[in-house]
Formats: sequence, C-alpha cells, structure tokens
Amino acid sequence: MARWGAVAVDVWELTATQLGMVLHHERETDGTYQTTTRWRLAAADETRLPDDEQVARALDTLAARHPQLRGVIFQHDLPAPRLAILDRMRWTLQTEDLRSEPDMAAAVGRVEEALRAEPMDLATGPLASGRLLRISDTAWELVLCLHHLLVDGWSTSLLTEELDTLLAGGRLPESRPMTGYLQWLAQLETSSGQLEAAWRSEFAGFGAPTTLAALTRAGEGTVRATAYLQAPSAAQLSAALRGGRGLDRKST
Repeated sequence: MARWGAVAVDVWELTATQLGMVLHHERETDGTYQTTTRWRLAAADETRLPDDEQVARALDTLAARHPQLRGVIFQHDLPAPRLAILDRMRWTLQTEDLRSEPDMAAAVGRVEEALRAEPMDLATGPLASGRLLRISDTAWELVLCLHHLLVDGWSTSLLTEELDTLLAGGRLPESRPMTGYLQWLAQLETSSGQLEAAWRSEFAGFGAPTTLAALTRAGEGTVRATAYLQAPSAAQLSAALRGGRGLDRKST
C-alpha cells in the first residue's frame, strides 16, 4: 500500500456487479465504466464565485466523507479482488481557462471526452478525477470522471447536492455508511436458498413457460382512429397540469 502514498484502513468485498466490472476491465481497458458528470458553478458576480482552491477542498471533503471514493482494487494473494479503502486520496483536479474559446460547448465537450478517455488503474487509483473549466467571468463548468465501481446514477446526484451545499458554506448531515448496504447484500445471499424454495413452491404445477399473447397473435396491418377533443376538455387538461397534478420531476 505504500506505493500509493496512503495506508489501507479497511477492505470491502465487491458486489457481484462490481466484480463483473473488474473482470471486464482486466480484458478491455476502454473506459467503458468511466462516467462523466458536468455541472455549472455560477455566481451573480465574480467576487462571489468560488475559486479553484475552494472547489478542490470541497471535493476532498467528499472523499473524506465517503470511503468508497478512496477505494482501489486489491487482490494480491486473496481468492477474489477486494476494494481497499485508503486513509486519504486527493482528487486529480486540473483547471483550464476556456473564456477565449469561440465555441464554448464544443470546447467543453472536447475536455470531457479527453477526461473520459484517460486510463484509470484500478490497483493504484485514483478512480476519480476532474477538470474545472472557466467559461466566463462568473461561471465554472466542473467536469468529473468517476469509475462506475465507486458510484452510480443515484449516488452521483447525491454528490452533486453535497458539493453545492459545501460550496455554499452549509453543513452536511451524517452520512450513511455503504457497509450497511454490503451487509444487507450478504444477508440476501445467505437467504437465497429460502427464496428459491419459495418461488419453486409458487410455480409448482407449471409444466411449460407462459407464452406472451403478442408472440402468438402477431400480424401485419394498420389501424386508423380519429378522436376529437372539445375545447373545455383541453382547457381542463391544461389547468390540471398547471396545478401540479402531472408527472413529478423525480419520475421523469
């Protein structure tokens, strides 16, 4: 562990999904599981915009808060790879000024693609890096690249919320350790035999799989139908949508 400049303080078993990612990475180091996230850091004027050191400190706070962000893959003489949690791991954050770029969207896109293409060594880390891009006098574009071993879509959105809170000078609530989730998975695997027995009992007596109706009555043809909406109905629909009874943002 000394070659990483840090000491392992814990070792976690990998989930089945994580183990699959490790095996795939060993065969093809094409960055398939390296995901990027972008968000805008803006202020009303330049004096209120966080500087690069503030952003770096906020990211380091997140790494200290969430152990998996300090993880690297370790196997040595173990029968299967493990996630070694290091006592410290600094984000690789580079700053670049793009204010002179004529096509800002294209310039940011090139930086993002280049960041995603940078190889990550699962054994040495870090498995997270970023670029802080100055896109105007009052805004940064922060691009983060994290390996899917460490985060998924839900946890990435959580990191975004926490980073915003830190940059605004707020305090974060106590975090829930991932070890609780790993323990739950272990218990689920322990009870897998009982689950299989329950489902076998539920489907006892079925001699063949149930065929989907669409597969047995497939055909060709066109059906045309016309419907007319009265003006009051359309108005009522618009009023209902404006009243907040439509799709919630979290469900889209």
